Amino acid sequence: MGAVDLYIQSIDGPQQEIVIELRRIISRISADFKEEMKWNVPTFSIKRNICSIIPHKNHVNLQFFKVQRSKTRILCWGVGKECVTCDTRSYLTSIMM
Repeated sequence: MGAVDLYIQSIDGPQQEIVIELRRIISRISADFKEEMKWNVPTFSIKRNICSIIPHKNHVNLQFFKVQRSKTRILCWGVGKECVTCDTRSYLTSIMM
């Protein structure tokens, strides 16, 4: 059992189910994703960090790294220097193209 599996087992409440489902969705998008623990959370990369799944007490964040601006409107918040937090699956697919 890997570090990400052990981490997911340690999550309490409905956040665990959300993390499992996000992990499943992300893994289906590309078999090339490297999954590892970075910053104490599951992080996915292909040549660079793509996203992290960050469970909190009452919610789960899906954080994207170094994204390019798009003309497509997406629901985002928490835009920072190196990452943006979004709540749309199609956005992950679009940055992989």
